[in-house]
Amino acid sequence: MMERRWFFLIAASVCLMLLSGCWSKRELNEIAITTAIGIDRVDDKYKLTIQVINPSEVSSKQMTTRTAVSTYTAVGDSMFETIRRLTTLTPRQAYMSHIRNIVFSEEMAAEGIGKVLDFLSRDHEMRTDFYLTVAKDMEAEDLLKVLTPLERIPAQKTYSSINTSEENWSAVQSIQISDVISTMISKGNNAVLTGLRVVGNPEEGSKLTNVEKVDSPAQIRVDELAVFKRDRLVGWLNEEESKGYNYILGNVKSTAEYAPCKNPEQGGITLELFNATNKMKADVKGEHPKVSVSIDVKAAIADVECALDLSKPAEVAKIEKQFEKIFVELMQSSIDAAQEDLQSDIFGFGDLIHRQEKHYWKSIEKEWDTIFPEIEVTLDAKVQIKRTGTTIDSFEKELEE
Repeated sequence: MMERRWFFLIAASVCLMLLSGCWSKRELNEIAITTAIGIDRVDDKYKLTIQVINPSEVSSKQMTTRTAVSTYTAVGDSMFETIRRLTTLTPRQAYMSHIRNIVFSEEMAAEGIGKVLDFLSRDHEMRTDFYLTVAKDMEAEDLLKVLTPLERIPAQKTYSSINTSEENWSAVQSIQISDVISTMISKGNNAVLTGLRVVGNPEEGSKLTNVEKVDSPAQIRVDELAVFKRDRLVGWLNEEESKGYNYILGNVKSTAEYAPCKNPEQGGITLELFNATNKMKADVKGEHPKVSVSIDVKAAIADVECALDLSKPAEVAKIEKQFEKIFVELMQSSIDAAQEDLQSDIFGFGDLIHRQEKHYWKSIEKEWDTIFPEIEVTLDAKVQIKRTGTTIDSFEKELEE
């Protein structure tokens, strides 16, 4: 008898747990699946634009005259209020669990994104695997209106482009909210976000014809890194400086680098990098702390236009030395931009000193913003060419013979 009572008690408890798990259930036809949020500033208010999926268009196997997504925009005093205000425009409530991208305008980012990050980290509907980005030279609202070929959902296109470019070009970073918050609260580190810009005519990009033409009038490009100091945007790294930043931090997974031939008229040599590691060390002796950064690069020769005999180790060694100089120059350009123009420690040198020299860090922590631009940074690169390809001599050399 006692066993039967326990059985019914357990069964009832399981049923209660299952029933309570559905308290927030909503049907698909009651929600607007949101894939991106654009955040602009209008006076002292937030202007939010959401990009939502049109389910009937995404699921349709036939071409239609309607777009796969729609955008809705509202203005309010706080993030939460503005999202709720969007219900005056949308037939369904915005559902935030499938967001792929949060886009800040430059104006919004320059004023500070701390309050926005606080809201995003608190919202119970949002997952944390979306990327944070900054729209360059345009409002976030306008960027979210640009339609994209190949990927019918623009937010998914942007998400995939960031991943692909990070894996194969290494001038951008896939940065999630947890990364940004942990970096911004660190006193010896500042954050960067990947930049987005529209190449072409943004007004044409919002039309269906943008995805119907072979050469789209407007395309979204992932490009360069936006630099922050605390929670405020202070400027940008260009493409070379962005690559240098990623080399310094060991973020490069694979990329291509080019060097001219001894005779520039012949063309140049291209290396494919397939492994790059970094080492950073702090030295606190002297008036100002010093930091040394070294990278170890393993690469293959991908393209040769010079008249070279790659069967000779001496020729390969010359190429390695040439590229070592190029890598140091890339890293130095990033250091110069951060120290001289932006005065923001995006490399985490302060955090490095904190980890390696804790007692010394306590004595300079409060003055780090003024110390960082003055520190000496020593850079070194070691390149190892592991593969020269299946052809020993370059085609150019064979033609000359």
